[in-house]
Amino acid sequence: MTAGLMVRHQPGDAGESRLDVVTVPTSWVMPLDYEHRLTARADAVTLDAGRAGSDALLGTIPSAGAGAPQRYGTGEQSGMSLAGGYRTDSLAADIGTTPLGFLLTNVVGGVDWTPHWNAADLTLGLARRAVTNSELSFAGLRDPVTGMTWGGVVQTGAHAGIGLYRERFGISGSLEYDELTGTHVPDNQFLGARIATDWKFFSRVSMAADAGLTLDYWNYKRNLSNYTFGNGGYYSPQSYVSFAIPVELNGSARGWNYRLRVSPSYTLRDLQTSAFYPTDDALQVAAAHAALPAGYAQAYFPSDRSNSIGIYALAATEREVTRGLVVGAMLEIDRTDYYHPTTFSVYICHAFGQAKTHATYPVQPVRPYSP
Repeated sequence: MTAGLMVRHQPGDAGESRLDVVTVPTSWVMPLDYEHRLTARADAVTLDAGRAGSDALLGTIPSAGAGAPQRYGTGEQSGMSLAGGYRTDSLAADIGTTPLGFLLTNVVGGVDWTPHWNAADLTLGLARRAVTNSELSFAGLRDPVTGMTWGGVVQTGAHAGIGLYRERFGISGSLEYDELTGTHVPDNQFLGARIATDWKFFSRVSMAADAGLTLDYWNYKRNLSNYTFGNGGYYSPQSYVSFAIPVELNGSARGWNYRLRVSPSYTLRDLQTSAFYPTDDALQVAAAHAALPAGYAQAYFPSDRSNSIGIYALAATEREVTRGLVVGAMLEIDRTDYYHPTTFSVYICHAFGQAKTHATYPVQPVRPYSP
């Protein structure tokens, strides 16, 4: 059994892009034999985007005007995510829910097959997963003016990958296609591709280091990044190219396994103009005739073509305390123009009976079912 406490803070505008999440992830693994295992998960999740102001670009506030009464809150939501699964060395399948108790919930799950083909490792999979960028995309929101619900976005699609790995060098590539759907949110399509290499440039008994190059490409058909009624609250550029140079150090010292990773990146992106209300012409007309927010000449979110330098960093550690007990901790940060989360977690892993658990190498921190 593994249990933990994970806290994530994402700064932003209250009621919109701001997000504070506290998750208590728990999982159980029961081996049927040497290769086949059953899994179960139950994650308690609480999230809060804060309370939106009267001038927020949220829901139908821009079309109703700044003086319209806000009868419905946009506060904290809590729920329990449940899932079950089956795993072998080459097959993993799961089915579960987004947290029950959220305003909007969905059934999610997936299957991955990872066979070997000659000298290459393949990955083929189908998945339906929650989009957890914001409270709107993950849990859904209730419009402060009308009380209508929208959001709760999931992405459903297929992915495939191939990798060739040697003792000191590896190269891999992957493709992904998804349909994104939500309540009162237009359907969207996502196409993604990745090419990555890594090189282990240092290797000793208790320490190893590697560096790599990663090229990512994303394309969303529609820009639904915003938080007015009909938007999805998830980052959805029409073109996104990111070049990263990850460097990672793994080792053991004085009974602790540790993992340190840093990845500077350079990104080019293109976000197209999008309407305040992509699903409702009447609301769009009302917004155009209402007092527009400062900086807006029309009821459209402007396009954005820009580039930026970002940084991702992770520090994680685990220690075997007794024969059946491992403790661990992780700190993770991500800094780009649109995304600034900081995540911290602590966790324990306990093996029952005669089973024995070990600190993982390299360290694999505990993750929630809907990360």
